[in-house]
Amino acid sequence: MLGAAAALKSKSGIAGFIVPDLNHNAKICVNAFMMGAKAVRDKFKVLVSSTGAFSDQKKAEDSVDTLTGRGADVICYRLDEDHVSAYCEKKGINYVSFNTLSGVSSHALLWSEFDFSTYFSEILRAYSERTL
Repeated sequence: MLGAAAALKSKSGIAGFIVPDLNHNAKICVNAFMMGAKAVRDKFKVLVSSTGAFSDQKKAEDSVDTLTGRGADVICYRLDEDHVSAYCEKKGINYVSFNTLSGVSSHALLWSEFDFSTYFSEILRAYSERTL
């Protein structure tokens, strides 16, 4: 859904995706994002930038500048802090995210909040049933 929202809002046909590093989980998220975007716009492009850290304001802002400089007009991020969304708000750039702490604005197109309580419940159930 995040990729689809980005593709629907983008005028350039390019989104930027910011991750802390390009590990296996990040690649899965980027691929899922790209699949959602391409479901809406077949020729849509996703550019990736790695900050090297989950929480580094300067690197997050530099990534936004790099990606927008390469044509991205919507930014997605998978970082712990709201440095990207705050910077996008300041610069007037649309963004989507896996979480956001800053709330809704005209630039926050969509976000996905994680609720791990389901997973924890299943782990506890499996443990109590000795099937873990």
